[in-house]
Amino acid sequence: MSYAVAVVNDVIIIRTYDPISFIPVMSIMPGMIIAILFYRRLPKITLFFKDKTLLHIFQYSIFYALAAIIFYLALDSGAPISQLSPITRASIITTVILSAIFLKEKKDIKRKLLSAALVSVGVLLPA
Repeated sequence: MSYAVAVVNDVIIIRTYDPISFIPVMSIMPGMIIAILFYRRLPKITLFFKDKTLLHIFQYSIFYALAAIIFYLALDSGAPISQLSPITRASIITTVILSAIFLKEKKDIKRKLLSAALVSVGVLLPA
């Protein structure tokens, strides 16, 4: 429910604000709020600067930023949120396939693939 409220709020903001400028603001603000609420844990942030952790965070950030830019530009160009949101949830399909390949999560793979296929059909059905 929180996600739905956030997405509808984002659509309202995007109607009056540039999506490329909005993305950094909407990404930085939650981090700042969490840092304020949990300020005692801030010294542990140095753990993220060790080994390959920072590289993994950087790679994830690039993919997330690209996804956010595409999503908000689609909203800005007039894509209906009632169709765009389920399409973005179709990332479930990619997650199932990639987890089977890279993480070797093959338990119940038939059930997972069937679920992913049903999600695809649900997304493709006309609204």
